[in-house]
Amino acid sequence: MLQYIILNPDKTPAEKLSEGGQPLQAIKDFDNVGVLVPEPYIVLDFDTKSDAEIMLRIAQEMDLKCLIMKTTRGYHFWFKSEEPWKNFRKTRLAIGIYADCRSWGKHSYTVVKKDGQWRKWIKLIPGDEIQEVPCWLKPLSANERFSFKGMKDGDGRNQALFEYILIMQSKGYNRDQIRKTLRIINNFVFAEP
Repeated sequence: MLQYIILNPDKTPAEKLSEGGQPLQAIKDFDNVGVLVPEPYIVLDFDTKSDAEIMLRIAQEMDLKCLIMKTTRGYHFWFKSEEPWKNFRKTRLAIGIYADCRSWGKHSYTVVKKDGQWRKWIKLIPGDEIQEVPCWLKPLSANERFSFKGMKDGDGRNQALFEYILIMQSKGYNRDQIRKTLRIINNFVFAEP
């Protein structure tokens, strides 16, 4: 059962998150509403237009089993996670695009109604069908020189990917996880595959 909170116009909570929220019926008439992120979910927020579009294309073409909500600047993607994540902002994920994260277990919330407008779900699936967050969407602190977005032939892509494999191995990625991550970078993040 989802629990909701009243938000101020600047999206900050108007009530204590630690109090556990309220049922939707109690707060649905407020102009600004958030939903508390329940166990076992994490919400990845892509609010840079280009990163949001890349992630939406990946989710659609790979038929990811996640919830997707359209926001004013991008999209929220809801996945399951056995362990809570650290909340983060503007963090580079393994495929080289940036997101914010809100996780269960951290008194986290995400905006679902802003200035009287409910945000639209563009993909809904039953909760028991939502998949675990893929390894290639996990934060991977890597040197900023691996800027895969927009790379074309002649930009040193092969060398960059080779060096990136070493970083991924050092972070505990196995061969299959590395292959899948590189395939996604090639097919969706590079300007030209």
